[in-house]
Amino acid sequence: MNLKEIREKIDALDERITDLFCERMRLCAEVAECKANNGAQVSDAKREGEILVRVVNRAGRTDEAMSEHVAALYSSIFKQSRSYQVSLMERGKGEKAYAEK
Repeated sequence: MNLKEIREKIDALDERITDLFCERMRLCAEVAECKANNGAQVSDAKREGEILVRVVNRAGRTDEAMSEHVAALYSSIFKQSRSYQVSLMERGKGEKAYAEK
């Protein structure tokens, strides 16, 4: 494959990643609504730890070198998810705020 072909494949993956991230964030909005309704905290270190172990192990099964990069990626995803949930809970709109954007 030449550079152009590789970049086209990356562009296609970026579109899929973006769609999946947006879908994940929509689900985080639903989580925020549930947490707001139940008075739960946004941060859930236990849940994040469980996810991190699962995804790092999955990455390591195919390429051990990817584990640390997957851990860094998910740390960022968790940060964005918490931030989004906090903003929604502060506005008191749950997933409705996402749909308005």
